[in-house]
Amino acid sequence: MSKNMDVVVFHSNLEVKEHENIVSLDDNEEKKESPLFLVSKDGDKFIVPRRIANQTKLISTALENDEKVTEIPIPGISSSILKLVIEFLEIRDTWVQQKGSEPKKIDKPLRSKSMKDVVDNKEEADYIDRIGNNRQQLYDLILAANYIDIDSLLHLGCAKVASLIKGEPIEKIKDILSVQPTPATS
Repeated sequence: MSKNMDVVVFHSNLEVKEHENIVSLDDNEEKKESPLFLVSKDGDKFIVPRRIANQTKLISTALENDEKVTEIPIPGISSSILKLVIEFLEIRDTWVQQKGSEPKKIDKPLRSKSMKDVVDNKEEADYIDRIGNNRQQLYDLILAANYIDIDSLLHLGCAKVASLIKGEPIEKIKDILSVQPTPATS
């Protein structure tokens, strides 16, 4: 059985061309590896294995309600942020596949300003440090993690914000926590 689908944006580890035939998996293959399309508020589609998408409570609930669903709209998240969310889910999945368990929770209060000293998974530390360079992107990622209910990403993002303000004077904290409004586009 095959299905034609238009895919605008793709999962980073899967090579799929626009209008390419996507063949469904045999019944013998695990359902958790079957592809799922996540649709951003911009209308872009991201293809991810179900096992990766299932890390979010929003998506796992949707899949529990309808196992046959192949596309899930995520209307509260832009394409650029959804791409970052999927990247995190891939990093977390790789860790779990290699180690057999989730990384330990982040200690509070933070014992260091360096994320590599705060989290077990160094790839997650590099990931959040890279995103933390753009505070608006970091704040949008935290909102997205809350929206689709990924506790581990929500805690990681909040820990990054805490690391940015740790030990800073009040004026610097105000600067860190403020975001300049972006001009409206017409």
